[in-house]
Amino acid sequence: MQPEETINRLVTHAKSSQTNGTSALSKLSKQSSDIVADWLTLYAKAFPQEELSPELVLLYRSLAKRYSPQRLHLGFEAAMLDAPSARRGFMPKPGEVAEQAEKIELEEQPSRTDQECKACLGTGWRPSNAGDRHSPHVSCECAKSA
Repeated sequence: MQPEETINRLVTHAKSSQTNGTSALSKLSKQSSDIVADWLTLYAKAFPQEELSPELVLLYRSLAKRYSPQRLHLGFEAAMLDAPSARRGFMPKPGEVAEQAEKIELEEQPSRTDQECKACLGTGWRPSNAGDRHSPHVSCECAKSA
């Protein structure tokens, strides 16, 4: 079986354990460290040719301190599918998991400004009316009300 087929099968298996739209891996009762352990188990099955050294496990576990369980789960899943190393048939590196988790974090943040605001053009900062050269821009009202 090709590495890509194995990866897709394992991710499909992880997704099939969903209940009410929430994955069993990302339930609130799970801690981030549990998420790391679950995904490292999947990684070990998907990439049996690679060894998980104690140092590498520590790097993966350090991610548990940085991200919520749900974001961490989605980062591991995205890295399994999209990371360059996974596409080449190798285990995603901790940095690739963190990169995917950061992308998810940025995508989930709602915009705090009115994207159609004519004063700030959606940036949240408008020109100062006072003409203060030390502070030429001030926070726009659309950002304060969001």
